[in-house]
This record gives sequence, C-alpha cells and structure tokens, in this order.
Amino acid sequence: MKFVKDLREIGKKDAAIAGGKGAGLGELIQAGFAVPKGFVLLAGAFDTFLEATDINVEVDATLSTVDIKKMHTVEEAGEKIHALITNAKMPDDIAEEVQQAFESLGVKQVAVRSSATAEDSTMAAWAGQLETYLHTDNDSLIWKIQRCFASLFSPRAIFYRAKMAKDVKNISVAVVVQEMVESDAAGVAFSVHPVTEDRTQLLIEAVPGLGDKLVSGSVTPDTYVVDKDAWKLIDVNVSGDKQLMKNDVIVSMGKDIVRIEEHFALPMDIEWARKDGTTYFLQARPITTLAVKEKPIVPYSQNVEWKLFHTRPFSLFGATLWSGWYGSERIRELYNINIQKTLFFEEHRHVVRFYWGMEERKILWGAMESLIKDDIERYEALLKRAFKLNDEAEACLKAGVYGDGSLQQTFEFMVEVPIHATTLPNISFPLLAEIEPERHDLHELCEKLRAVSYYPKLTKQIFIPLVIKTLKELGVEDAENMVHLITLKELFAGDVSQLDRRKGELDKGNHFVYQCIDGKEDDWWIHPKKMHELVLEMENVSTEEFASTGIQLKGNIAYEGLVRGRARVVVGSGEGEEFDEGDILVTICSSPTMMPLIHKCAAIVTDEGGISCHAAVISRELKKPCVMNTKVATLTIADGDYIEVDADKGVVTLHKALFDTFHQSTP
Repeated sequence: MKFVKDLREIGKKDAAIAGGKGAGLGELIQAGFAVPKGFVLLAGAFDTFLEATDINVEVDATLSTVDIKKMHTVEEAGEKIHALITNAKMPDDIAEEVQQAFESLGVKQVAVRSSATAEDSTMAAWAGQLETYLHTDNDSLIWKIQRCFASLFSPRAIFYRAKMAKDVKNISVAVVVQEMVESDAAGVAFSVHPVTEDRTQLLIEAVPGLGDKLVSGSVTPDTYVVDKDAWKLIDVNVSGDKQLMKNDVIVSMGKDIVRIEEHFALPMDIEWARKDGTTYFLQARPITTLAVKEKPIVPYSQNVEWKLFHTRPFSLFGATLWSGWYGSERIRELYNINIQKTLFFEEHRHVVRFYWGMEERKILWGAMESLIKDDIERYEALLKRAFKLNDEAEACLKAGVYGDGSLQQTFEFMVEVPIHATTLPNISFPLLAEIEPERHDLHELCEKLRAVSYYPKLTKQIFIPLVIKTLKELGVEDAENMVHLITLKELFAGDVSQLDRRKGELDKGNHFVYQCIDGKEDDWWIHPKKMHELVLEMENVSTEEFASTGIQLKGNIAYEGLVRGRARVVVGSGEGEEFDEGDILVTICSSPTMMPLIHKCAAIVTDEGGISCHAAVISRELKKPCVMNTKVATLTIADGDYIEVDADKGVVTLHKALFDTFHQSTP
C-alpha cells in the first residue's frame, strides 16, 4: 500500500513517515512488547490530501498571518484551517486504503490517534497537543482522521510548536489506527521519577477503565513508586477504597518499563492499559523535562563489557560485513563459537573502532586454545585449507567474479576466506607459540597467512560492485555512494528505507555508531566531538584531567628514547603530504605503506599494537623511539600539536599551555 503501513513494519527510525507515536509503537512491537494491532496512515497521505484538495496554498497563507504574541491571530488561523481540512473530501485512493486496512484488522472499533512527525522527540513531547478519538467505527473513521489532520493546526498546537522553535509549516502528521482495548485499568508510567528525578526509581499511575480520564485530569490516580534496584514498592498512594493493582503486577510492569527504557536508551514516558491480565503499551516517548544531572545515556548497550578488537578503515556497510562474518553460522560450525555482540565507532571519517563483548572474546580465545591443544591435526588442516581459499580468492580477482556471480554465493565465499585465512592465523598465532613452541612448520604457515589478506580486495573489487548492482535494481539512485550506508541485513532483505536518513546525517558531518546484539542492529549518528568523547569514555580516559594538567597518554614501549616535536596525525591513506623530517608520526597502527613517513619521523606513537607489530619491529630496526597501544592518541592529539614522546617511560605528553592553544577552538 502507498499510504498505509502495518505497525509491525514500522520502527523508531520511521518517525519522518509514521510520526513519533507511530514510530514508537512499531519499535515496541519489534522489541517484543504487547501493543494493540493496528496500522498507520503515513504522513505522506496528509501531504497528498492537502495537495489533492487544493487547500495547501491557503493553509500556508493563513499560517503566514500568525503572530504568536497576538493570541487572536493564532486562534483565527487555527479555526480557519480546521474548517478547510474537515470540510474537504478525502481523496478516494487514500480512503480506499484506509478502509481495506480497517477491514483487515477484523475489529468493530478502533482508537484513532494523531502522530506528528516532530512528536515524541527528546526535546518536545507534544503531550495533549493533538487529537485522539476512541470507540471509532468504520463509518466515522475517515471523518476522525481528518479531524486528526486538522488538530495539527489547532491554536494550542500552533502556539506550542512556535514556542518550541519548530517550523510552523514544515511539520506533517500521520494517524495511528489501533484496535480499541476496553481496559480494566490504564495509566502512565515514567522510567525515571519525574518529580524527584531519581533514576533509581520509576513511577506508575493507574486508573480503572480507560486512561483518557487520567490524561484529562478528571480523576486522581493510584500512584506507585518502585525501587529499580531492589524491585520493591517504596511508596503507594491509593485514590479509591482499595489499591487498584496488586504489588506483584506493579513490579512485573515496572520491569517491562525498564526494559523499554533500556531498549530506547532513554528515560521514557509510557502509556499502558491492562485487560484480562495482559499489559498493552499504547505509547512510548522520551521524558523531555529531566534536568541533566548525570551523564546522558550513550547510544550503545552498557550492559555488555566491551573490549576493543582493532581499528580499521570501514564504512557502515564494511562494519556490518565484519559483524556478519563474526556472527555467521559458518564460524559457529568451524570453531563452535558465534560472536553475537559487536559495536563499531566511526572515530574518524571511514576509520572505525571495532569492539566485541569481553565474554565472547574469551570464548573465541578458548576455542582456539582447545583446537591447538586437543586437535592439532584439524588445526593444521584448517591452515592448509586457508591457503587453498587464498588461491581461489586470487583466481576470483583475476576473473572479476566468484561462482555464479550471485550476491548470496559471493557473500558465503566472503565469509569463508577471512574466517580461515584471517581469523584463524591472527588469533591463534600467539597461542600456538605458547602451546606448541616446537611446531615451526605451523608457525611458518601462520606467518605466511598473516602476511597477506585477500579480504579487502575481494570486498572492493568483487562484492561491492554486486551490492551496487543490487541497489540499482531496488531503485536506489546514486547507488555508488549509497552502498556505504546500507547494512548487510538490510541488503539481503531488500530494505533501502534508511538510506536517505543516513545520507542526511552524513551530509551534516556526523559519524556513525553501529551495534548488533543477538541479530538486532541499531545505528546512531553523532557529532565527531561527541564521538571522541564516547571513545575516551569507553577507554576510561578522563578529559577533565586533560583540561587541568594537559594530555598524558600511557602506552607500551617498543624502542626507548625521548623526542619532542610536531605531531602529524595520519589515520587514512593518502594523508601525510605535509610530513617533514623530524615530525612525530601519530597513527592508529603503522603498515608498510607508511614507510616513507616512518623514515622521516623522529618518533612513532600508535593507538594499537603489540611488541611484534609493524611499528614495533620497524622502530627497533631504525632505532626510533616508539610508544604503542596508547588507545586514543589519534583522538586526543591534534595534527600540528607539539608533543613529547618519552619512550623510556612509555608516556606521551602534550602540556596544558599548548593544549589550550591548539584545542580552544574545537567545536
């Protein structure tokens, strides 16, 4: 359907088409919460309605007369637009889709609720500004939808969005239509106490019957305060003769409230209804009134102990490829492990930090250790299989295609090559040296595999062109650039709905955070400065200490010595053109392509690396001071900063006076 979408097909990223309310409800369904079945008449239907009825120009002209300092202009405009919208005839194609969707629900009555595209955001809740109609049947459905349209321009709605600095004209409205739940009890809940702002407590309000009495303020609710740590009621205020809900029901609902908060990664304001022992959730929106008393909730799961794996040049699509590779069924078959928790931070443009769950890392290392200890013959066979796969990869690159050229078959090969020829030799090599120090033949096999990787070339030359071809077949314009903004899961599902949103974020200069936990993926886009703060937080580096004493980073010593000089931060290919003799190379990890810069530099500082990494080996050969594994040097040292590399102590310092000079203008 063009104008209607089932709630089950909508998620939190669809606010632009389903409005805040619709997007929130769809996300609740996807997260497994009970939500009354229904559909959304998308915002595009409202825009089409205005154009098809020829009232859009008159609406804009009327809004242009509004001066919010003169309340009569707001009221007059609202009344005029309300009449224009409610008196117009709904276009037949929209009305037919609505009728079909209503009939598919198989119910007699529905609730009809407005859902503005600027609603339920972290900055403005729009509570009570738009209309809701209960007990709506098929005969009155279209009329009430038009009244929902008109409520976007009620005097209070016009005044509200003007006060909230929202563009009066460029906001649209969707309409949520759901099965009418004749509830035994209903109410609202706040995952953080809205009055005391105590984040260890949640508050639930409940009234008998439908919740509209609570929203209107016509009744006083029962109020329950729950301790989120101990899971017990700590305050109960009963408005009637007896408590409306039992304590165990309240606590159980409280746990659902916290699950919703964790899912959205924000304190939430939630509407609910109970019928026949089931709690249905009717709305979930961020609480917009809390003071910033704590660090804001960051956009990734903090219930996982994350461990940095490494930093590599990735786009969003590249990150999801790695996540798909490590979470594949094939890696489970080979090593009896399955990495289901991955997290990627784009710390620099197209340079991404890859984290995974600490427990899963331990499981992978344990699996490799067991393979070497308990089945060395199979380990050797897998290494030899890796060489055959590399030969196949080389042939594939020469031919320009793999197998039948299908996306699925090519992806399966894209998984097979790295889990044999990259994961196995790189992770098992230090374990092999410890467990089987005399097996020089196996050491040599590992070293040869570690020296070459076909995966990047396969991705760039074989797989990416196939993805671009697929996107074009799905109707994506500028597929050559959009390819970097789709996820692997979306690609195989043929879902291109998020591309425009991500392109908009990219155009703003924002960087992505991508997380995949147990198959559920999320992406967020944030300002580079905020991204740097998140990485520093992840690595337990205090920026407050930097501000008072200057930057001092600690790392591992590869070659001793003390050097002071100008830092040149090099994180991507093609950088370093302004590198002069005697500059200090600050990079994520060095590689043979950086040799011209390494020969010029006076010292080397890296985010990553061990005693046998390229930077360490070369620094010892060339006798250049080197401090490795500082974690965050490329984030905290700016290109051109004057720094001291004390490789006798493993410390890199940027003194406060120079820190102020180079960093005061950071946005």
